Amino acid sequence: MKIKTLLALSLILLIAAACSTSGGAAIPSTASAPLTATLNDIQGQVNVKQPAEAEFTSAQNGLVLQTGGQLETGEDGRARVELSSGTFFRVGPNSQFTLQDLKAENEIPLTRLQMEFGKIWVILSAGSLEIETPAGVATVRGSYLYVEARPDKSVIITCLEGDCSLKNEIGIVNIVAGQAASIESSTSTPRTRDMSAEEFNAWLTINPESESIIPAVTATQGALPPTSTPTPQPLSAPIKLGPELNQFPADYNPLSGQQVEDPALLQTPALLVSVSHFPAVARPQAGLSFAPWVFEFSITEGATRFLATLYGDFPEPETPVIGNCEVRRTPFT
Repeated sequence: MKIKTLLALSLILLIAAACSTSGGAAIPSTASAPLTATLNDIQGQVNVKQPAEAEFTSAQNGLVLQTGGQLETGEDGRARVELSSGTFFRVGPNSQFTLQDLKAENEIPLTRLQMEFGKIWVILSAGSLEIETPAGVATVRGSYLYVEARPDKSVIITCLEGDCSLKNEIGIVNIVAGQAASIESSTSTPRTRDMSAEEFNAWLTINPESESIIPAVTATQGALPPTSTPTPQPLSAPIKLGPELNQFPADYNPLSGQQVEDPALLQTPALLVSVSHFPAVARPQAGLSFAPWVFEFSITEGATRFLATLYGDFPEPETPVIGNCEVRRTPFT
């Protein structure tokens, strides 16, 4: 009985082993198809350079840009790059970028671009997209991001929807719908602000998909609608003031440009007071803050003096405003 049982178990193991060989049923593969980037809607001068190519060549609709490939547009050039993940981005005139990475990490699409200069509008459908510029790195996760890398090495981004960020070695800022961020250079701190009406208009002009998003963003963020026009405000008539014009108002001190409490004091001639620095008992001097002009001049042998010009106000006693210590009135030793 035991022998029959052992033979039966051996037969089952042999059948299972045979099914696992190449002659058995195929095991379904879990590997996902590689992501691709295809060029479409090409207008004007658009050139590409694939990794194996030495020079740029004219781009055509339907061309697949390989990882490591470059794209550049001329003054009239525009293109739309469609990723197989569903994400796409539009490239504006006078732009150049390199497709650094196009992959899926744990089935989440990740795209990295290195942009030297130009303008890119991203409409993300899944995963994340990073754009590295000379000034910093912009990132978007769902789903509308604009990046402009300028020739002076500064960068500006706007976030129409989703979560966006801008960072460099100095710091990082996170912005949401209706906000913008900028970095003046690689050594300056990222700054944030609200999007302007011109930036909303740019989204609407270049990307028709944003038409349904902008009204909600402007309503919640308090930004100007794209169709609004600022009302011009009248400017006051310019007034020229200055000692050379002799056009100061009657109650203003021409030496300081500030209004005085008692205009009658302006009828008193200016007073020049020589203030000694030596001996030590002469310091610290008082009343200098009431002088519009204070000169320091040499009296030889390495010593100097102050020449205080008093006009329009009388000096007043000064009381120390910091601390509660008694004022020291003895010479310093």
